[in-house]
Amino acid sequence: MSRTRTASIRRETIQGNNASGSSGPDSIFVVDLIENGQCVESRKLPGKNISYAQDVAENWENGLIQLLTE
Repeated sequence: MSRTRTASIRRETIQGNNASGSSGPDSIFVVDLIENGQCVESRKLPGKNISYAQDVAENWENGLIQLLTE
């Protein structure tokens, strides 16, 4: 059975102390790892930029990221 992997990148707003030391609202990137149409993991990436999130998504889609259950 072949597996179809896709990823979705989104921004999530968080409150409280953030990476810059500010106590105001901040946002982080989250990459949803999707396999066969079902989200199998959401990876929060605090302190990372969009390029890093895109690399995570690409690595998932190319099979470089394996889940612990595999």
